[in-house]
Amino acid sequence: MRDRPNLLIVVLAALVLWPAVAQAVAPGSGRGTTLVSPAGLGPRYTGYTGAGVGLVEKDPKYGVKAGDFVIQPRFFAELSYNSNFFRSSTRSVLLATDIEEGALITHLRPGVGIFNPKFNIVAVELTLDADIMLPIDVQDSVFDVFDQFNVGGTANARISFFPKGVLTFTIAERFRRELWRRSSDPLGNANRNDNSLGADLSFHPGGGAIDITAGYRWNMRFYDGLPELDRMSHDVRLLASWRFYPLTHVFLESTLNVSDYVSPPTAADGFNGNYLNGMPFRVFLGLSGYITERVALLARIGYGNSFLEDNPTSINFENPIGMLQATFRFTGSSALTVGGAYDFERQAFGGFRWFGRGYLSFAQRLGKIAQLHIDGAFDYRQYGEWQPYPGAGSTDLLSITESERSDMRVQAGLLVDFNIIRWFGVSVGYRLDMILADYAVRSQSGGVRFFDYTQHRVFLSLNLRY
Repeated sequence: MRDRPNLLIVVLAALVLWPAVAQAVAPGSGRGTTLVSPAGLGPRYTGYTGAGVGLVEKDPKYGVKAGDFVIQPRFFAELSYNSNFFRSSTRSVLLATDIEEGALITHLRPGVGIFNPKFNIVAVELTLDADIMLPIDVQDSVFDVFDQFNVGGTANARISFFPKGVLTFTIAERFRRELWRRSSDPLGNANRNDNSLGADLSFHPGGGAIDITAGYRWNMRFYDGLPELDRMSHDVRLLASWRFYPLTHVFLESTLNVSDYVSPPTAADGFNGNYLNGMPFRVFLGLSGYITERVALLARIGYGNSFLEDNPTSINFENPIGMLQATFRFTGSSALTVGGAYDFERQAFGGFRWFGRGYLSFAQRLGKIAQLHIDGAFDYRQYGEWQPYPGAGSTDLLSITESERSDMRVQAGLLVDFNIIRWFGVSVGYRLDMILADYAVRSQSGGVRFFDYTQHRVFLSLNLRY
């Protein structure tokens, strides 16, 4: 939903970009490393290409050896200024948040990773990263942003049996808590908790040239203060790939997500487009890899269907989908990625939204200790038909100016990583997040809520790892 990039795009982009990223993004890192953002922002900072992700997480030269395992403590301290903490629209009327309220925000992110780099029969990965958010007002306001103080983070566990064999079985568990503010209610929040548990079975004969992986995840998503958005899903995925050149794959990928809202409010009954269960389905055929020594290509085309249930308008997303992305590695220290995509996402209000997306990312090594990353993305988004419903216990009828909404989103940023010494680094950056929208929800009592906003964020992050 909000601010969540399409997972398949991120994963497949990582496949095609990894040879370039390994050389252009992580100075001094070895092959097969995994990168993490020093600001703890992951894809939300890096756009859709994985560039600008900072420090190395799984390089054996970091950490403390304990038998067959390596333990890697880490600590990120980030200080940032957010110009619009609640993502408010200044055009809203009679709402609690109709002004842009700035805030100084400190994020403390202690973490630890454990893995066995010389695995043979069993490969183990365990990570735990907390996110302690401390917001402070920078201007007088009716609302104290420190009320949004909270703790989030991510915990991962992954165990693979016979990872070097022809048949590999993997068990994976991930819990992630994301801290998020509500533009409509500064006293509440939209903090989201995601838990995913499942397994993968991979068959890769012929030295790994062919790989067939089937996976299942049982997912639960629940919110601190928005129980009507809680949902459960069963996700099934099948990926078959053939590496016909050393760095080039052709692949077939299919996903099915059987998703249900756990406790939608009864007040929403009879209002179109609210909390629609469904079974989003996607299938792709694609090519991923280097077509020349310095040019990588990711192309995929397929079909998607939202398969919404109990939708009185009978409107589903059912269209061809795809993406095209090219990476140009000019030298061993610079890479440019340009891409576009057409796809869809689930939405609580309207059932789905489709988007057309264009994006780019540039990475440049600056000497031996610094790395520059610049990225930008533009989305045009069209939503399914939606009719707002009155809140619990309210008789104030709501109406929307456009039942089939559309908006645009602009994201851009700059990040400079300084890998000063082995155990210490500094990151500085800027992010722009902008929603351009003309639709609004109006109430009979005179309140008007617009959904556009502009948010600027500058940050400084101190990165410690051992």
